[in-house]
Amino acid sequence: MVCTKTFEESIKIDSKPNGYVELAKCVMSGELSNIEYVYQLCESLWNGLNEWYEELGIVYRIQELPSFK
Repeated sequence: MVCTKTFEESIKIDSKPNGYVELAKCVMSGELSNIEYVYQLCESLWNGLNEWYEELGIVYRIQELPSFK
């Protein structure tokens, strides 16, 4: 399966957010019926993404909408 190969390759990449590997492995296993567990994995990845972006110096949040005058 192409999707599984992509996940397998992405897990090997050095720079990735915390929580990514766990969620990717869960998706690859196809065991997604425990909604609470999958939700917790997504939350963990979301927190990991925020930390990872900060480490990489990526600013993706804005506090105010831009003005289009």
